[in-house]
Amino acid sequence: MHHDRRGQRPVVHRRGDPDTARLLRRCARRGRQRRARTRRLATTHRQGGGWASTLRDQPFLGFVVLNFGLALLSLAFGLAVPVFLVNTVHLPPWIPGTVLAVNAVLGALGATPMGAAITGHRRWSSLMASQAIVGGAFVAVLCCAYVPSAVSICLALVAVVLVTVGELIQSLIVSPIVNDCATAASRGRYNSLSQMAFSIGDVVTPALMAVLLAHGPAATWIPMAALAIVDMLGIALLAGHLPAMRRRVNHPGRTGPDAV
Repeated sequence: MHHDRRGQRPVVHRRGDPDTARLLRRCARRGRQRRARTRRLATTHRQGGGWASTLRDQPFLGFVVLNFGLALLSLAFGLAVPVFLVNTVHLPPWIPGTVLAVNAVLGALGATPMGAAITGHRRWSSLMASQAIVGGAFVAVLCCAYVPSAVSICLALVAVVLVTVGELIQSLIVSPIVNDCATAASRGRYNSLSQMAFSIGDVVTPALMAVLLAHGPAATWIPMAALAIVDMLGIALLAGHLPAMRRRVNHPGRTGPDAV
């Protein structure tokens, strides 16, 4: 209301006054917008919780450490095996290119068949199988140093096939586990932590493998095979704490605590 200047009497707008109606609609709209913002902020705080909440997710942090082990083995093969086969085993110089080419071709062509092969299996058991396969590949690489050259070439090809199979399995499982561990609001942070493990592997692996190669075949490849076994133990341990690991490949759904 306002006062009439002539009589100083309050003047009350009628309900049908268009200016008053517009003012009321504007106030109501602003109120709805404020309530919507409040609900969004509350939902984000509840679901995301920021980095502090993400860093308190201890089972997932364990999975990040596991990712570092997976990344280290994969990088170690691509970086060190070609050098080892030429400098230590003294295989022909065309061997490294062949090994890397086989890895690339199988990686490009094998994703769909591998996805079909492991569909329906538990993620944790498939991931464990991948580490057993990768560990076998490093044993094959180690044997290359102690057998004739023709056998070494065959073992090198077997090793690259095994490693590629292991990498394909991991590529189909790791990202779904990370995404299932997170909420929609925290998914970016979870994926960042997962990728950080691979970034650290990129930095650590070249220096580590250079040191190991300088100490001979056994000192190089036995630790890699042992790391694959440690990864298997880590997978078995984490499966009891991360429901996302107990889900079936390509069958995302609710997982009970008794799933195996």
